[in-house]
Amino acid sequence: MSDKARAILTQAREHWQNQSDQARSRRDARNAQTRILIDKRDALNQQVHDLAEQAKQARSERDDLNTRVRAAKQARDARNAETRALQAKTGQAPNATREASRLQARLAQLERQQETTVMPAHKEKALIDMIVATRRRLDEMTAKSAAPTALDEESAKAHAARAAAEQAHAEVKELAERAQQAHQRMVALYKQAEPLRAAADAEQAAFVANKKHADAEHAAFLAAHNNARDIGYLASLITPATRPQIDLVDSQAADLVFERFRRGEAISGDDLRALQKAGRL
Repeated sequence: MSDKARAILTQAREHWQNQSDQARSRRDARNAQTRILIDKRDALNQQVHDLAEQAKQARSERDDLNTRVRAAKQARDARNAETRALQAKTGQAPNATREASRLQARLAQLERQQETTVMPAHKEKALIDMIVATRRRLDEMTAKSAAPTALDEESAKAHAARAAAEQAHAEVKELAERAQQAHQRMVALYKQAEPLRAAADAEQAAFVANKKHADAEHAAFLAAHNNARDIGYLASLITPATRPQIDLVDSQAADLVFERFRRGEAISGDDLRALQKAGRL
């Protein structure tokens, strides 16, 4: 009976060893895939980080330019007020002055709307077109009135003030355009980062799922490895002299285990203990 028991235990140990090897192979494959997913996720997150940093720089540049635009507008408005006051003294083109003032006010309103209002791309383009057209009209009026109309001292001061106002307006225009470019660059960078961030999130989800599978395979490996070890230990204890008293119930339980084994079913540690208790091992 000892030889037969050893054969049963040997087959059982080989079965669990085979299960252990397969689980370990699956676990190692999952772990290798996990490392690949981590590398892909980290690479995508680095790209997102780089784009976000560039977008932050563009936003900082835009905000700085908008601050300078506001300061330049204040300087321009002060120059325009000085120009209107001097023109009033010299009687220079009051109608043209009023029209220029109206255009300047309209331009300031449009520029403020562009800075403070979030709108769809087509509406923003229409607003920019209106700003460009208003600036062009104001520039044309300024060009027509550029020549001095009087040679006295007050007239010269008025023309100098107008020139300063025109220079201030040109500065406002240049700064506003640069601020708009920085804003568009910032928006483009954030949009470029969106699909990369989504891809990184997908890789993270795949990593988590794969890690769970790897942990499950590791648990299966440990369970099978422990079964193979325990069965091997029991097999080492079998000697020809081992012959305990056989209880009828234990004998019947052992018969059931043998019957299951003959049908090709795997036997567990509890089954082996039943065989040992019945004196079959």
